[in-house]
Amino acid sequence: MILRYNPTCELAIRQDRMTYTPPQILAKMESDLAPLMAFLSTDGDKIIGSEPDPGLRGALLRAGHSAKFISENEATGLVKRGEALRPWGESRALFAKFGLADKARAWDLRETLSRKTSVYVENAAQEALGETSAAAPTIAHEASQLANWGGQVAIKSLWSAAGRGVRFFSLEAERDAAHAFAEQCVRSDGAVVIERKLDRIAELSFLFERSSNGVRYLGANAYRSASGGAFGVEIFGPRSFAEATAVDRDWEAKYSAVLCSALSKVLVSSPYAGPIGVDAMVYEGQDGRPRLRCCMEVNLRLCMGNVANQVKRLLSPEACGYWRIEKFGGDGEWDAFCARQEAERPVVYDSEGLISKGFFRLTSLGRGIRFGACGWAGSPLHQPMA
Repeated sequence: MILRYNPTCELAIRQDRMTYTPPQILAKMESDLAPLMAFLSTDGDKIIGSEPDPGLRGALLRAGHSAKFISENEATGLVKRGEALRPWGESRALFAKFGLADKARAWDLRETLSRKTSVYVENAAQEALGETSAAAPTIAHEASQLANWGGQVAIKSLWSAAGRGVRFFSLEAERDAAHAFAEQCVRSDGAVVIERKLDRIAELSFLFERSSNGVRYLGANAYRSASGGAFGVEIFGPRSFAEATAVDRDWEAKYSAVLCSALSKVLVSSPYAGPIGVDAMVYEGQDGRPRLRCCMEVNLRLCMGNVANQVKRLLSPEACGYWRIEKFGGDGEWDAFCARQEAERPVVYDSEGLISKGFFRLTSLGRGIRFGACGWAGSPLHQPMA
């Protein structure tokens, strides 16, 4: 199996052509963060990217990952000889890039991979629960439908990733700007999703896999988005899901079963097979009590939650903390940052050789690196980072 880190897949899906070139900064991000795919690898897998530095390679081996890193040209040759390609996310351009032109031309999942599916799955889940969604997500085909809304809203384009294409507006003060953004989305995509903005307390994701045998639940993951909905931090530790537990002690069994049924219902005629991540949130209800919105976004691709649940194999079960992606502007800044963090927060291992405290890296060092993934064990979420 050949693994490809391409979180720009949804931008390629939106364009829907046989070729797609991501903006330079996003291409750099994909290249620098490619080692994250190693956490999703199994014996014999190959990852498109540069060989990790010895320190990271050692950490990967401790977590049971020994994948080989190869170039795009090597990957293309192997794919042509029949080796399977497993990207972060599918697109027509991705298959064409690696010589699978027939598969690229036949690929027909654009609508399924849009945010329309998120709305359909949430509606099916809420119907099963006998409730209506407090967010009331709506697929609007005309920007004028925004006139029926008031207060705080979220407006979402049909295709985006890591928070791109999601904007929040207070309609009392920003109705013109909201209408302009909705109109832009409708003009580009044919529709837009409008929903009420809820008072978010915490976020989590439910992870699934769909195959010919149906939809299988893989587990949950806790995270927090950055401002504007972009990727923020992945959280680990015994109290990662404290907010969800405050809603319902049986939250995982209850909502994973509901979502499994909803996904099966919505995707019943779809040929899609592969990973599915369902983002959820704990929010403050009108009565001041926490509530769980079990589906605010469906991602038919790999998600950071899949990576996070494998990264936990490096960590002591009792360790708490978080990891995130850092961005840097100049050569050597990432290496210097890591050296400083390692000196200030040296890693501590438990008796099993698992990280219980300190700073750790998840991607490679390198003078030209602009994006790096790293974390802090033993650090409460609110602690500022140097």
